[in-house]
Amino acid sequence: MRERLPDTRPSLTRKVECAGFDLYVTVGFHADGRPGELFVRIGKAGSTLAGLVDWAAQSISIALQNGADWPSLVEKSLHQAFPPSDDASPSLRHAIMAAADELVKQRQEVPNDQLA
Repeated sequence: MRERLPDTRPSLTRKVECAGFDLYVTVGFHADGRPGELFVRIGKAGSTLAGLVDWAAQSISIALQNGADWPSLVEKSLHQAFPPSDDASPSLRHAIMAAADELVKQRQEVPNDQLA
């Protein structure tokens, strides 16, 4: 069963620069420190890239709220490849990969005692 976050909750936002894009990654936490939602905004990005990253963040948020554990998401999501590697738009591919990595790494770097 889906465990929704309370209306008021702690969160962290970080700006990451990658391939000429500014990624703004926000992680919202349950009161006990478990991550429960992700938001990613990309500065100066087209609607395709923004839509893909938003879809990934929503999917991870729903998975977390339905019982998926953070370590499993990290293990399965880090260093994803987006073939073909000979794509004509390497900066777009690089930005998508960086956003995927940042989404799952964000919580790894924040101890629970910093969320209060």
